[in-house]
Amino acid sequence: MQKQNPTSFFSEELAQSKAASAVFKKRLILFGFARLAAFLAIWLPLVFFSWPVGFLLLWMAACAAVFFLLISKYTDIRLLKNKVDQRSLLCEAELKALQGDSSFFGNGNSHSNPLHPFSYDMDLFGNKSFFQAVNRTGTPESEALLAAILTANNTDNVLKKQQAIRELAQKPGWCLDFRTHQRLQTEPVDQERVVRTMLEHKRLLPLYGPVISLFYGVISVALMGLVAFQVLAWQVLLVPFFIGLLITGIFIKHVTKISQQSSNLAHNFRHIGETLQLIESQQWQAEYLVSSAGEGADQSTKNSNVLLAFSKILSALDQRNNIFFALVANGFFLWDLKHGCRAEQWIIQNSQRIQTVFRQVTNFDVQISLANYAFTHPDFSYPVISEEKTRLITASGIGHPLLSKSKCVTNSFSIRNTDFFIITGANMAGKSTFLRTVGISLVMANCGLPVFADSFTYVPVKLISSMRSSDSLINDESYFFAELKRLKFIVDEIQKQPYFIILDEILKGTNSKDKEQGSRKFLERLSVSGSGGLIATHDLSLCDLAAENNAIHNYYFDAEIKNDELHFDYCLKAGICQNMNASFLLRKMKIVE
Repeated sequence: MQKQNPTSFFSEELAQSKAASAVFKKRLILFGFARLAAFLAIWLPLVFFSWPVGFLLLWMAACAAVFFLLISKYTDIRLLKNKVDQRSLLCEAELKALQGDSSFFGNGNSHSNPLHPFSYDMDLFGNKSFFQAVNRTGTPESEALLAAILTANNTDNVLKKQQAIRELAQKPGWCLDFRTHQRLQTEPVDQERVVRTMLEHKRLLPLYGPVISLFYGVISVALMGLVAFQVLAWQVLLVPFFIGLLITGIFIKHVTKISQQSSNLAHNFRHIGETLQLIESQQWQAEYLVSSAGEGADQSTKNSNVLLAFSKILSALDQRNNIFFALVANGFFLWDLKHGCRAEQWIIQNSQRIQTVFRQVTNFDVQISLANYAFTHPDFSYPVISEEKTRLITASGIGHPLLSKSKCVTNSFSIRNTDFFIITGANMAGKSTFLRTVGISLVMANCGLPVFADSFTYVPVKLISSMRSSDSLINDESYFFAELKRLKFIVDEIQKQPYFIILDEILKGTNSKDKEQGSRKFLERLSVSGSGGLIATHDLSLCDLAAENNAIHNYYFDAEIKNDELHFDYCLKAGICQNMNASFLLRKMKIVE
């Protein structure tokens, strides 16, 4: 299947959305004038004509019906305009992201954890981070789940993860529809609070409430008909009106509590229901997507229909906030009692289902973020699971995913499962970038994402690293002690199972002699641990270990001084670096003579 160009796709979607928005804007103006005309028509006979009471009531009722119909239509058009406007915002944000600016999307900084096995070292969270490049989630719960997936170190079912991402990446229009619906929610729903409130709810209103309101409404309509045909005087209507308000007053406390618990949910639940309809409308093939979409499928009614029904109930109940409507509707039709009972009955019957609904939407929201990343990086390659278990990683043309492919210098390498590469090189030559390139590529591969490489074959393996440590005045820890704790953590973890280990300049917080002796002993221990990895260092004496241990190999990044300027090629080479640049840079920057 030919891959779509992401820039062309989002540009076309943006143009279509803006054109649709202009059309809807004109319609809103038209229906706004029509709505005003209908409202004035309601009161027209009172000003210019002396019509019989019966005919007057019929005219006002007919005009009022047209007025409310126009309000409904106006609201629908406004919603459609809001949808295309939100779609435009998403397209504009994606086009900026394709140019390297992902600032529109959450950076996940709250999920940063210096104690995590690798996320802090890999710059997974924060401004211009990998998380920000991937994150397209629409709710706090989805963002938290995405962060959990990226940091889980989960090497299971990589091919199944890829299958789900591939399938969704082939449906960019559908994914954009889903994300648009997510953005239509007026404010984030506190899913945990909603579920807890519904599960803890106890019945407050009588089961027979809807029957009473129906019976009362029939009586009121009959009396209105008799008044309209002048069989009874209009004063008769005051009797059911005040009795209705009295009955409403008896239950108003309970109805208000239900209404407050459900405040702001009607609009959001409508969009969540429509989002579920999107999910249910597709025939999914990937196992991960089938399982997420199929939750609740054995129930007699689709989750989307049930949620949309609840949205309508809540919308009707919210009409009580209009004082003029509430007086008439409660006085003649017991509106609060009817819709309060309906809302309560839904909560009692579906409180368990709502957990499934939120889980469905959250799972798809996260998968769409991953799929969008795959779609917007069509030149990346999906990792292949190695059949040769001793060959841990074989990568060709690998680069860091946050660097522009046109400017990034890529490298190729192959490492066995118990090998360690000691990587030397001058400052700024590319050692740390290469370490992070391999590390983030492993994270992406384990999550099922394509990686920045021409090819990437590997055995799924967990990642652990030590690239930056810091002292802590609060915990009374020196830099050196913090680093020792990190190394102890790594030693403890690799005793449980093999890891891919990435270290950058270990034992930086001690003197040269201590550092040399301690580093040698630590590397010797790692080399018999059953794990493999990369170790960057400026300590050239560690390179001697390669002659003593077949599992240790030397590689370097070079730097050259040409015409009194420093040049880097950022290419990984076999051997030991001979060129350092600290003295040159000190002189170049006139720090020393």
